[in-house]
Amino acid sequence: MWLYDALASFRNVERHRWLSKRSLLRAEPRLRAEGLLGGARYFDAQCDDARLTLANARDAHRHGALVATYTEARGFDVAAGRIRAVRLADRMTGDEFLVRASVVVNASGPWSDEVRGDGERLLLLTKGAQRRGAADPPRAVPRGHPAVAARWPGDVRASVGDLSYVGTTETPFEGSPETVTATADDVVYLLRSANAVFPDARLQPDDVVATWAGVRPLVRPRNGRSVGAVSREHVVTERPA
Repeated sequence: MWLYDALASFRNVERHRWLSKRSLLRAEPRLRAEGLLGGARYFDAQCDDARLTLANARDAHRHGALVATYTEARGFDVAAGRIRAVRLADRMTGDEFLVRASVVVNASGPWSDEVRGDGERLLLLTKGAQRRGAADPPRAVPRGHPAVAARWPGDVRASVGDLSYVGTTETPFEGSPETVTATADDVVYLLRSANAVFPDARLQPDDVVATWAGVRPLVRPRNGRSVGAVSREHVVTERPA
């Protein structure tokens, strides 16, 4: 909790506060009281990831980078065991061209193995699914259960009413990252988990307004660890080609 406050430079909406069982049930009376010891109240932030990506690209351009959008990396030109150029394609026109470089950085997230194209699998892909549901939602993060997130803020509520996020799952994923979706099994799991923590909510599939899913590119473990125990740290690998 202190880390959340520190990451916000202690200028968040409010600092976190620990709540006793009585205080927590007063704030969230729908929580299951059995086994409840207490909790913490803290504030998180919302990020428009598309705008963040655009802001990074614009800032890179201001610092001298050449930014090519709608461009696909289709392979590499290798000479003497080193990558000398990247074969690119303009997705708008279909034109292909080479870009030569002394160093190539593959920072393509869950597509890293696919872009590298050498058959080695360095990543373990896991799927995280969330759903957006009906009004008067719970707002807690119980241990041992998926996070039950805060109400969806902003002008969205004006048209569809109060909403809440429920998530997230973590299951192994096979396939191309752009094909990931929240399945019916994901939705059922999240609804059951939320109902276990908030027994009188009685959430049903009809309460779900929307679902979405994403892929986490985790570094593949070498010791057979479970998905939940795999490190979230990044790894930088260097190789000639």
